Amino acid sequence: MGNNIVTKKILKYVFENAKQPIVVDADAINVLDDELKACFPKQMVMTPHVKEMAKYLDKPIEFVKENMLDITDYAKEYIDSGEHILVLKDARTLVFDKNSRYINVSGNNGMSTGGSGDVLSGVIAAFLAEGLSCKQAGMMGVYVHGLAGDYFYNENNAYSLLAKDIIEALKCVL
Repeated sequence: MGNNIVTKKILKYVFENAKQPIVVDADAINVLDDELKACFPKQMVMTPHVKEMAKYLDKPIEFVKENMLDITDYAKEYIDSGEHILVLKDARTLVFDKNSRYINVSGNNGMSTGGSGDVLSGVIAAFLAEGLSCKQAGMMGVYVHGLAGDYFYNENNAYSLLAKDIIEALKCVL
């Protein structure tokens, strides 16, 4: 979509009119500002990687990495309202809501490849479409996504892993 005014306008419209839970990733995270934060939908899963989270918080990447387990202390306006879930992607993906945190242990280093986060967002969206809560979809999404990456790793290796391989492996782990 791009990091521009059109993306921001589309996102604002979606936020104001969403009747179902939504997943916010990539360019949608990059255009978030106070105006958009003020109209967050009731149910949302935000899936930033460390660099996107740093930009969102207006902090250095090192700050986010050093404070990952407590990042919700710095993103209270995000998780303190509605059913908002934060999925912070890094070597170990963390799932937060206002009351708890989940550290995912599935996955491997080969998954830090272009498009892997897009696959994760799709997996979470699929679980939301099946009727899971935002929290359940976030936790199940990161776990199943990681299992698919591990399946490929065990059958091949981590060095040749592509996002499409995670998609293919999903049918083997579900």
